[in-house]
Amino acid sequence: MIPSQTSLTSLREQIASRLAVVRRALLGHFLAEGVARTLVVTVGLLLLSLGLDWWLDLSLAARIIYWGVVLASAAGLLFWFVVRPWRLPLGPIDVAAALDQKRTGPPLASQVASVIQLVDSNPDQLGESTAMREQAVRASYATLEGIDFRSALNTKHLWTAIAVAVGSLLVPAGIAVAFPSTAQLWAERWLTGSDRPWPRSTRLEVIGVRNGVLQVPRGEVVALRVKVTDDKAPTQTVRLRQYPQEGPTQNLTLEKFAEGDFRLELPPQQQTSRVELWGGDGRAEPFQIVPVDRPRIVKMVLTARGPRDTEPKTYDFTSGESAVRLLPQTKVHFQFETNVECDQIAVETTSKTVGQFVHASPKEHAVDWLHTEPVSLRLVLTSRESGLESHPISVSIGELPDRAPRLSVRHSGVRLRVTPAATIPFTVSVRDDFGVAGAALSLEVPSPKSPARDPETDPKDTPPVDAAKPEEKPAEEKPTEEKPAEEKPAEKPAEATDPKPADPTKAKPTPAAEPAPVNSPAVPSIKRTEPLYPAMTADGPEPLPVPLLPSIDREHRLDLASLKLEPGQSLIVFGTAVDDCVLGPQSTQSAPVIFRIVSDKELFKEILLRQQQLRVRLRKARDQADAIATKLKFDTSSDEAQATTRQHLVVTREVGQVTQGLEATKIEMELNKLGGEEAIQLIEQIILKPLRSLADNDLPAQRASLEGLITAPGEGVEEILAAQQKIVADMDKILKNMSQWDSFIDIVNQVDEVIRVETRVRDRTEELKKATPPEKKKEPNSIFDN
Repeated sequence: MIPSQTSLTSLREQIASRLAVVRRALLGHFLAEGVARTLVVTVGLLLLSLGLDWWLDLSLAARIIYWGVVLASAAGLLFWFVVRPWRLPLGPIDVAAALDQKRTGPPLASQVASVIQLVDSNPDQLGESTAMREQAVRASYATLEGIDFRSALNTKHLWTAIAVAVGSLLVPAGIAVAFPSTAQLWAERWLTGSDRPWPRSTRLEVIGVRNGVLQVPRGEVVALRVKVTDDKAPTQTVRLRQYPQEGPTQNLTLEKFAEGDFRLELPPQQQTSRVELWGGDGRAEPFQIVPVDRPRIVKMVLTARGPRDTEPKTYDFTSGESAVRLLPQTKVHFQFETNVECDQIAVETTSKTVGQFVHASPKEHAVDWLHTEPVSLRLVLTSRESGLESHPISVSIGELPDRAPRLSVRHSGVRLRVTPAATIPFTVSVRDDFGVAGAALSLEVPSPKSPARDPETDPKDTPPVDAAKPEEKPAEEKPTEEKPAEEKPAEKPAEATDPKPADPTKAKPTPAAEPAPVNSPAVPSIKRTEPLYPAMTADGPEPLPVPLLPSIDREHRLDLASLKLEPGQSLIVFGTAVDDCVLGPQSTQSAPVIFRIVSDKELFKEILLRQQQLRVRLRKARDQADAIATKLKFDTSSDEAQATTRQHLVVTREVGQVTQGLEATKIEMELNKLGGEEAIQLIEQIILKPLRSLADNDLPAQRASLEGLITAPGEGVEEILAAQQKIVADMDKILKNMSQWDSFIDIVNQVDEVIRVETRVRDRTEELKKATPPEKKKEPNSIFDN
């Protein structure tokens, strides 16, 4: 039975499928062989690159070119041995022809062609019969059916190719396992493009380089330091080549600082540059110098609110405010802003009130504290990006001390010996840092250790004054004023020696029932406080809402008559002041002024003695003025006129000092209530007024005339001589008036003495009458009765 057309197609498909399996096996052989060839060549080239790179230390460009060669070789081998065979049109007949080349026996290609081609042919066109075509197909199929097509393939070849490919991969893997550092360095250089050098006998390490980058402060001198390690001979020279982004390449030689230590100072860097270093047989990994901004403070502000402030005060350190001092108990908020982000702030301070800085933002940092002492901060900032540290930044916030008030008490017009009825003018000046709350003048009269003596009745208290007139003394004798023994500081009471008592107005006197020891200081018998501002009492300033004044200047006249003092007593006067300090009121006390109370007679004699001494000085000045008048009759040259002018200046100065001294004695008499109004007016009219006219008008005018003789000798001598003679005559008149003043005072003193003697006789008589018994009293009948 002749098979149908469908049966012949089935035979053809069976043969085609069997040959397709062989075709796939052939392609597998081609692939294994091509991959093996490619791997062998590629691994060989890579191993060659290891040797060449270790030997020649290839640059990045050379390595890139070599990679091109390796990839080109691998691509060519893959194309030639893998891609090209796979692209061949291997049909069933081509596969059979390939098998004929590897096997013996009848050819397979003709038999396969019969099955494949005759099934699809048209017998009518070829002139063949259908039966013969079918018979030929079946006969060829029967021949091919008993043949194993895969037997012609070389399985050993396949496994050899696979083994070569696997071996090619195992070789570099084994090298990597055996020499991991070498493999890692090769991978860094050839896979990541690193320029890390191969280890040599000389190894160079650049201090500070991280990941191929050396970050340096922008605009600052760069100190480059290289550590060199030698296994053989020491390296003597290390060179550097710098490639800036803009500008020429620089070749520099590092200075050998010590064995294995090379240094170089690069100029301030403003742009990124690439640097290469080499020395001996080694070189360092090329690195980049990258300028970065060093951390610094661009804004620094301090906000403070003191205990008396209603609004906080702001101090901007960046605008030039460097000296900042704050009161104690001030709340401080200190904040600064940096140019870069900082993650660390190192603070050095001796103050225990300053805590850690808080990061308000990546660039803003702040801290709060209560100001109780001077604060000194030393800040070091660390950049978050570069790790650079800032230069140390010092900040000082001082303490504004509220010192105790400064107080001064000055008296004028009188000396330290005054009468019981004197009026003493005081000037009290108080200064404080933030305001004076109160000021007062305190008085103390110590109790005497022994009964007081009346200086008018006890001759030991007041030595007699020589009645001889001063003008009768020799001209060369210079009278001196002896300070009375009572004015010695040793007589100051113990209470006045303390410069700063807590509260001088609150000292409690010793009770009268407990007498003080013999050697103990005198207990004050009188204590009084005279308020100056606002109203200081014995218990301190009154709690009134008074304004705090930074300074107080007060004039105060102290009337001693109200104290009812006796001669021989002492009066201690000192000032006290209180401020309104935030830590508590502070008081201060001035140095005490100790006055000695003397009798009117004793003080009057002292003043008269000083006036007599001034009269002696005025007489000497009159004699010098008379000598000038004599010279003017004969002096004609310029040098002589100049000498006369100098002598006239001496006279003018002496007259002025005498005038001031007499005015001081007149004021002292007025304040001590001595002499009465008539005596004061007398010395003013006959002595002081002519002296002022002489010192303020005549003598300055005469000086101008005498200075004219220096430039024009002999010109106007007659007028100048007449003026000088008038000056001498006026001085004679003043001296005569002073003599009359002394006589007047002597008469007044004598009358006062007679009155005092009569008063004492009367008082003594009254005492005797009171002491006589009544039975012994009798009335005298005449002046001759006993």
